[in-house]
Amino acid sequence: MATNPPPQSFEVGSCWPRWDNNRSALLAWTEHAQSKRFLVKEQHSKYHIVLSCAVCSRSSSRAPYAVEIEFDGVDEAEKVVAISLKHNHRISALSPAEAAAQEKEITQRRADLFEYALNELKSIKRCGGPEKLKPSEREVGQDRVLEDVRRALGDESAEDLLKSATKQGFLVEVEAEMDSRAVSLGSAEVLQYSC
Repeated sequence: MATNPPPQSFEVGSCWPRWDNNRSALLAWTEHAQSKRFLVKEQHSKYHIVLSCAVCSRSSSRAPYAVEIEFDGVDEAEKVVAISLKHNHRISALSPAEAAAQEKEITQRRADLFEYALNELKSIKRCGGPEKLKPSEREVGQDRVLEDVRRALGDESAEDLLKSATKQGFLVEVEAEMDSRAVSLGSAEVLQYSC
């Protein structure tokens, strides 16, 4: 039996968050590039992104060191559809200026993802967008954002996001009303929620 790849990994079939407009994938690829000593090139379209080695993508001799991520309408997720992890050139160390620029880019991408996640939590709290979500659906949405941030930025940043969102009143607090709103369906009990 085939197993699913872990979320937010550079493996075919791995899912990346849809809500963050590829911010976590861009951050992870840039961090990967830093550890492997190459510069990043990005190509975007509405439902497709290619992240590659900037030097590899200039060469026409062979497929570049790259990952392709596409929107999967069935799963409503961003999925890795192709990956090639072999450079088509010799790897050399980044210049000090390139390394510094890459470090600055990573810092900026981390801050950008954090702010975008905070705005997403605010949007979920407001039930914004074309779909009006039930409180329980909003709670699931905020939990997904917090978990995605934990995967992308680590436990400390996820905790900071939780504290910031709590302080600003962006979290949905769903409380089950155990009174007359509890409805029994056979042996299962369904609880209705309110904001």
